[in-house]
Amino acid sequence: MKLAIIAALCALAFATRTPSHTWEREFPQWDLKENAFRADREYQFKYNGQLATGIPGSSQQHSATRIQALVSLIFKTEETAILAIDRVRIGRLNRQIPNPRAMIPFMAFEETPIDSELQEKLMVPIKFTYSKGMISNVVFDGREEAWSANIKRGILNMLQVNLHRHGATDLAEEATTLNKIEKSETPEYDFYTVMENTLEGQCETLYTVTSQPDRLNYRYASPRFSNSPVLNVTKTINFEKCQKRPQIKYNFRFSDPCPSCDQKYTDDEKFLRSSTVAKYNITGTRDEFLIESAIVESQYTLVPFNRKENVVSTYVNQTLVLITSGPIKSRREEPRNPKPSDSHMIYTPDWDIAKELFFMKGEKEFLETTPYSEMKDKFAFVSTILRRLVSEMRESVKEEAPHQYVRLVKIFRMLTRSEMERIHETYFKSNPEGFTPEEHKKVQSLLIDALADAGTKDAVFHLVEKIRQRQIHPIRAALVIKSLINIRTVSKEMIDEMLRLAEHEVCQRNWFLKQSVYLTVGSMVNALCMANEDQWASEFKVRSDKFCPKAFKEQLVQKLFEKLRSAQKFQDKVLFLKTIGNMGLDVSVFELEKIIKNVEPHSTQVRVEAILALRQIREIMPRKVQKILMPVFMTRQEPTELRIAAVYQISRPSLSDQSWTKLPDECSLNTVAKLLRLFTAI
Repeated sequence: MKLAIIAALCALAFATRTPSHTWEREFPQWDLKENAFRADREYQFKYNGQLATGIPGSSQQHSATRIQALVSLIFKTEETAILAIDRVRIGRLNRQIPNPRAMIPFMAFEETPIDSELQEKLMVPIKFTYSKGMISNVVFDGREEAWSANIKRGILNMLQVNLHRHGATDLAEEATTLNKIEKSETPEYDFYTVMENTLEGQCETLYTVTSQPDRLNYRYASPRFSNSPVLNVTKTINFEKCQKRPQIKYNFRFSDPCPSCDQKYTDDEKFLRSSTVAKYNITGTRDEFLIESAIVESQYTLVPFNRKENVVSTYVNQTLVLITSGPIKSRREEPRNPKPSDSHMIYTPDWDIAKELFFMKGEKEFLETTPYSEMKDKFAFVSTILRRLVSEMRESVKEEAPHQYVRLVKIFRMLTRSEMERIHETYFKSNPEGFTPEEHKKVQSLLIDALADAGTKDAVFHLVEKIRQRQIHPIRAALVIKSLINIRTVSKEMIDEMLRLAEHEVCQRNWFLKQSVYLTVGSMVNALCMANEDQWASEFKVRSDKFCPKAFKEQLVQKLFEKLRSAQKFQDKVLFLKTIGNMGLDVSVFELEKIIKNVEPHSTQVRVEAILALRQIREIMPRKVQKILMPVFMTRQEPTELRIAAVYQISRPSLSDQSWTKLPDECSLNTVAKLLRLFTAI
């Protein structure tokens, strides 16, 4: 009986072995018959990837994701290849990891089932040109999506080895000269730098190539020991010299405090530190070779504010090991409905671009093709969050309330106009949750603030519509409109809608609302058209001037100056000039010059406001502004307040200069001396 029980337990243990063992056993053993990539041959690699993120300064707790796959590289011709991945496994882990840089065995992760639709996307092949180690002409299947395309780009990135110095820099030429000089001493060592397209951007890459009699990395190299040459290649990406990087940054603007905008974070102490090193074992020569193994290790450290605070570190570890080669056995069809890659090897933020366009223009196609569409009952989420918010704000604002409000804003960014209208009808015309009158007013106020903070086109249009219909009190509307200056992705459509609101009767009858709308429009135009620290995903593929063409800027400026000329009230004239100053558009400098020089007669106070409206233009046109204001200051017949405003604009520090003890670069010593002499003569 005992033997039967033991046998049954052994059988059960065998049946419940971890899938990792089964997955590993499915791979063929080492069977290498090639010394170079050749036509009509198939090469299979074992791919392992791991990404771990944590806060190293506070604990060893990390969130990690693991992926395994079998990668097939099929050469149709000498330079045309197809890449396909199969047997994909994904795992996740959230616990303490002593060494997040090291690859953790898959059995330590909780394996996550892959949806059949997602697995199909991963198995779609891609076609590319592979010439002397360089990858080009990447073609994707029409069914490919951005996330799966980027995974395959990551694998392609591990196959690119620039042994022929394509895109060599000047430093590479110096290195070549140095190698020639020291050739007799180090015949087996070579290093050079090239400008190369990698997954992480178009960056300068340093190559170190050594020729060894045997394999250095025994862990990932094949067990065969032939007399064929062996190259050990190490390449390091220099992120300080990149011509193009697919990074996104929505920065602080205007008068908001910005701890990471200090000058030190733009030079030697960047808020994001990146490093990537790739190591290769290669059989063959520079002209004909075979990659036996590749290891890529990357580290990204985010310094949000300063080094004293906690930093966030992400470690990426990837390995690609050749396990078999031989005649083509896999039946892999070429991509259907082929579409060439618009970013080649560089990571493409297509999903982020689509999200930005939805925020800016409300394109409904985005909701149908992204995870946003998977959230079926958004109204129920809004209702749940509002109940939690009210419970956290009854007697005082508790710590959890801001977190719930952030979730509410995120939900509002996913809503369409019809969904916003449903929420508005529910909470503004009735009280479905049974809140007290005070709580109901609080809910209505929270919904208005969430609309403004969401900052999408649909949210702005909905908010403007309710203001026009007087469903929001003008004073409350004036306060909430100011929040729109923080919109991440402004669009022309939003600005046009705000200008239509400014001309509506509700604004004409409420001065505070009219003032708030116009000044906010100026700030929104500045965010859209002026050069700032923002880096949108859309700008990775679309020129930034496409969002704010010159014709649009000229039309805005002309419209405001026409209103200025026709305005009868002094406060309206000042408002239009302050709006023009908030815009900071270079095309407005010529009209402002006419007012300052009194070509078109204006009061002294209006001329002073025109001078103050140059406060942002002087950042981009310092000589022009100085040429306009110096004659005004030097003319003693001009009013004193006008001359003081002129000299203030000339001599005050640059807006981008953090130190108020420094004079701006455009002010020469002679100019400063002249100003000091004239000050004493006033």
